[in-house]
Amino acid sequence: MNTQVEIIGRSSSHFTRVATLIAHELDVPFTLVPVFDLLGSDPTLFAGNPALKIPVLRLTSGPSHLSQSTLLFGAANIARRLATLARPDAASRLTWLDARHDDLAHTAHELVAHGMSTQVQLVVAARHPGALSQSDTTPIPRDEVYLAKLQRGFEGTLAWLEAHLDPLVCALAREAVASAPRAGTSLTEVMLFCLVDHIRYRGTASLAPYPKLVRFAEVFSQRPSAERTRYRRDPPLESA
Repeated sequence: MNTQVEIIGRSSSHFTRVATLIAHELDVPFTLVPVFDLLGSDPTLFAGNPALKIPVLRLTSGPSHLSQSTLLFGAANIARRLATLARPDAASRLTWLDARHDDLAHTAHELVAHGMSTQVQLVVAARHPGALSQSDTTPIPRDEVYLAKLQRGFEGTLAWLEAHLDPLVCALAREAVASAPRAGTSLTEVMLFCLVDHIRYRGTASLAPYPKLVRFAEVFSQRPSAERTRYRRDPPLESA
């Protein structure tokens, strides 16, 4: 592969882990470039992402004096681009919902994505009180009301995923193309694992009411890609 692959993010981020875990699943070599100041407001801290978010995929090709870089933003977007860089046999390990429309699978995917975004807000609120009300354009006058709704919606999302996990896994298995062994996985399952394991890592909610999700994460954690992307702080010590 003549393209240099860099994933800008951090090892303690569940969105970054989606990208790095999928890179390992697809056998795409990459370099992780840590971001240390998540509360910074300069896009250059986030490799030029105007949304000030991670992860970012930076692809650089050509000789050093003529090299050109391409930036892609967002874990799901990055996952799809990584699949184009993988060998065909490796790319077939990952199942996409586009293969067939299954209402349950698509609904679950949306809720997992919502849960991941809410998790970020809860972590920021816990570690930096008042941060959610410091927007110059949309101030939040009552943090406690807003956070209470976030928490309620977060718990409702996890409860729904717990109740529908078994049919969801079956639906995702049906989505897999016939030539792909079920030893592979799907973007939705990767995201769900990263979310549940991040809740455990950060302690933002009790997982006791969700034994099926806990078991799912325990099984998924045995995949080599999961073991290689365990949550941790990037050296030097993260500042946020």
